[in-house]
Amino acid sequence: MVHFYRRKKLVMEIKLIKGLEKIEKNDIVVICLPHAGGGASFFNSWSKYFKKPYVICPVQLPGREERIVEKPMESMTEIASQIVDILMTLENDFILFGHSMGTKMLFEVEKLLEKNGRMAKLAVVSACPPPDRLESEKIAHLPDDRFIEALLNYDGIPQVLLENRQLLDMFLPMLKADFRLSEDYVCEDNTPIKCPICAMGANQDYDALEPAIKAWASYTQDDFSYRMFEGTHFYIKEKEQEVLSQIKEYFDKVN
Repeated sequence: MVHFYRRKKLVMEIKLIKGLEKIEKNDIVVICLPHAGGGASFFNSWSKYFKKPYVICPVQLPGREERIVEKPMESMTEIASQIVDILMTLENDFILFGHSMGTKMLFEVEKLLEKNGRMAKLAVVSACPPPDRLESEKIAHLPDDRFIEALLNYDGIPQVLLENRQLLDMFLPMLKADFRLSEDYVCEDNTPIKCPICAMGANQDYDALEPAIKAWASYTQDDFSYRMFEGTHFYIKEKEQEVLSQIKEYFDKVN
């Protein structure tokens, strides 16, 4: 019975955080937290780029990709709690990376880790202003047609999805839930985290321009650095090799 329970629990952990089964002793686990509407496959190229000791472990939330039939989570606290429950069982060091909404998850995960006596070696935040800055535009509350119209300006939604209304209708509940989760997020504790922060952004991402990216400096008690790239909100795909090279440099500095 104990063996069955542990096996079932391991399956649930791997559903939420992909790649856990690849971890070996002395590996550094890189937890990748996705943008609104994003799934684990967004980080597929990272697994090919990064070699040992780094193991890329993207978070796969309910409602994404192979978990499309599952109900999306509606609480940032719930998401952070489930991720931290898994990380607390690991003996390995880990690094946190978050893009856009994933950065908000990252901040909650790290704060909860520290409350439980752990901390990441490094937090890399991307394309997101710090918690004290509100969303400039909210779209989750819009009727479906207006919500879809607003999505046209969101580069992270595949064009094939936007052009197929029947297919898009299948994804709308997840997309709206994600945008609502991100837009309604309120950070109840702005205490700076203990681990170092490296912040990244793009010069055409108008919700997270250089002043907002630099403002992350006040959210760490440790070292801070930042870099701006050419590009839009999804510069990490537009300039992928350049971005991955910079991220690896950040990783290597703390390893």
